Amino acid sequence: EQAVNTDPAYAPAYYALYDYYKNRDVNKARSYLESYVANADKDCKASFFYADYLFRAGKYQESLDKAKQLQNGDCSNYIRINVLLAYDYDRLGDSVNAKMHMEQFMAKEDTNKILASDYEFFGNILAKFSNRSNEAAGYFMKAVYKDTAVDKKISYLNSIASLYRKNENYTALLNVVKASYGI
Repeated sequence: EQAVNTDPAYAPAYYALYDYYKNRDVNKARSYLESYVANADKDCKASFFYADYLFRAGKYQESLDKAKQLQNGDCSNYIRINVLLAYDYDRLGDSVNAKMHMEQFMAKEDTNKILASDYEFFGNILAKFSNRSNEAAGYFMKAVYKDTAVDKKISYLNSIASLYRKNENYTALLNVVKASYGI
């Protein structure tokens, strides 16, 4: 906030404030996002953040429409659009399209740039398909290796255990329980 007070046109400070508030106070985040967009270069990143804001505000169809517009326009190479599309489709109840967009994201993105939350989200989507539970468990495991927070690792392992319990794969369930003791 001091940076904004010092230089009201300094876009990175507005983005930092938006990033801080996006999961805490959507309305406050919106004002910072609008200031960021007004002061930042007009590029895919700024447009993506607006579509992301729409998702966080619960306007899933509007977010989906904006993300499709970006994907079909000058921002077609902005890889994270696939993640936003997947989240929108998932919230709108379309697991098939959500899965398709996450598959595209995973295939195109550098593994060093994939977040633990991306692996977790894809695991949750795959878990909705009965024939993809082992693959879902694999993505949860990738999240375990990627994340550094112990509570998150335990959460991912619990998701794997839940999958194996549901599928009555008790040998794999036992291995997950054993692995959780090593965290």
